[in-house]
Amino acid sequence: GSTLKNCFSNISMYGGNAVGAFTGDDYGNNSFTNCYTSGIVEGKTDVGGFTGMSNAKISSNYSNCYSTAITGMEHSTGNLGGFIGAANGYVNFNPCYAAGEVGKLAGTTTNTGGFSGNNAGNVDNCYYDKQMSGMREVPGKAGVIGKTTKGLTGKDTAYFSTDANWVCKDSLYPQLKVFADRDTVIENFGEEQADLVMAYSEASVSTAFLRDNTATDAKDYDTVRDIADIFEFTNNKNAPDNNAAYVWQHDSVRHPD
Repeated sequence: GSTLKNCFSNISMYGGNAVGAFTGDDYGNNSFTNCYTSGIVEGKTDVGGFTGMSNAKISSNYSNCYSTAITGMEHSTGNLGGFIGAANGYVNFNPCYAAGEVGKLAGTTTNTGGFSGNNAGNVDNCYYDKQMSGMREVPGKAGVIGKTTKGLTGKDTAYFSTDANWVCKDSLYPQLKVFADRDTVIENFGEEQADLVMAYSEASVSTAFLRDNTATDAKDYDTVRDIADIFEFTNNKNAPDNNAAYVWQHDSVRHPD
């Protein structure tokens, strides 16, 4: 087994089966602590923002991990999750969250959820963004809590704002302290790399804020797949205490229209 701690990836990952931005197939006896992923993950089956799948026969643990990677937009057919595509009973998540868009843009998929694809694994204090994942009320795993973007961002974010391993700021998803607190970053990565590490972290938790009328109707909100109103992005104005300048651009290569 392997122990991975204080690691992150920001990549475009393409494959066939068992594809993830951090690891493809977790065979068990692994430990992931203080790790995050962002970017794009594409594959056919068993595709996850963090881990593609788990064939573990010995327990693996994911602690203080998150993914904001976009998952399975083009070619995927089944077992797609914002964090893991297909898990089993030997995999444990606590606490973790997923906030990337999930699922094929055209056509249908099976076993697709905001956090997990196949409703397996053991979860505690795990969340997904119902709006940005596009999954609405479908976490893909019983026990994972769905939040609107506003509910999963800001200084008072549920659970994460009271956990010393995390840093919560206005208009951003929770960041891991090891990548967001300057003194901690310098201690782990050195002063020369500190600004870059913190900027990557902050970029990974920036988002858009879609219409959210859940104060009056719990199911009245837009998603990235169903937009009714103009929305705002995380930007320099609504996240002033930041380490990155925000510039949003249309991806004319992947989405020419």
